[in-house]
Amino acid sequence: APIVATGGTITQEGDYKIHTFNSSGTFNVTSGAGPVETLVVAGGAGGAGSVGNTGRGGGGAGGLIHNSSYIVTTTSYPITVGLGGAGGVSTGQNGQNGNNSVFNTLVALGGGGGGNIDNAGQDGGSGGGAGVSAVSPMGGIGTQPGSSSGGNGNDGGIPGGYVVAAGGGG
Repeated sequence: APIVATGGTITQEGDYKIHTFNSSGTFNVTSGAGPVETLVVAGGAGGAGSVGNTGRGGGGAGGLIHNSSYIVTTTSYPITVGLGGAGGVSTGQNGQNGNNSVFNTLVALGGGGGGNIDNAGQDGGSGGGAGVSAVSPMGGIGTQPGSSSGGNGNDGGIPGGYVVAAGGGG
């Protein structure tokens, strides 16, 4: 039997019925059971604050989980849509991590905030870019990129020099 569900903005594409959630809500399966395709994307992170031309790390992208056969049954599934993190507003302030997005048991991690001078990029769905080191402008002290947590993104970048900021992971 076909799966019938409500929740989100529903569109039709060929044989597929697509439920898009741009804000948190509930995916309600009213009849049927079986596999559905899911795509869960978390909020991206903010880049580090900057005044002047010194390199600050960029925020990492939100983690992404794709499951081509997630089994659903006749029940309600909570949906959380993670917002992006704020950028640093002044020199010395790291970017904030993005927020997690959740579909039932699938959790995509928010991106890691970008690191400021002498600060490492933060860990997240994709890691934040490292800030440059004031002591060693070509990298080194305090300039480690953020790591991808949960296996649903990539690590952040390493600065290329005092004015060359590192990008966040995708």
